Amino acid sequence: MRRLPLLASLVLLVACGGDTGFSAGDNSNDELRGTGSVQLYPADQLSWEGLWPGIACSQYMRLESIGDSDLIIDRVDIVESGGGVFTMSEVMDEVVNPGEAFEFTVQATLSDPADATGELRIRSNDADTPDIRIPLVGAVDPDWTEGDTGTPDC
Repeated sequence: MRRLPLLASLVLLVACGGDTGFSAGDNSNDELRGTGSVQLYPADQLSWEGLWPGIACSQYMRLESIGDSDLIIDRVDIVESGGGVFTMSEVMDEVVNPGEAFEFTVQATLSDPADATGELRIRSNDADTPDIRIPLVGAVDPDWTEGDTGTPDC
């Protein structure tokens, strides 16, 4: 009796074959890959200089659609936060028409007077680089001392 369900399962598996139309993936629509073109500003990294512990400073990132097709931003997120130093609001499923841009903000807040690094990830339908990694660099103000009042120049 126990062999019959196993045998039926094997027959079903062989009859159906391996291609079911489903795939394990990253929740992206693979048909959209390679149709967009993105230009980043700043292009190589987001940097904060002169940070003071406990004070948040922001940097803007601009994604420009420079191709003939819509730029579809699947997701932008911080994959390495530098121990919680770098934060941002969630960005998902944004469509940027050709010639237009999308901006978002990344914040850096040091918890102690030490430099921090992190990484931002941008997933889109860009033909050349659908998975872009941008370094995040936060540097403490070398003149900062415990008890300073005011605001940093960031």
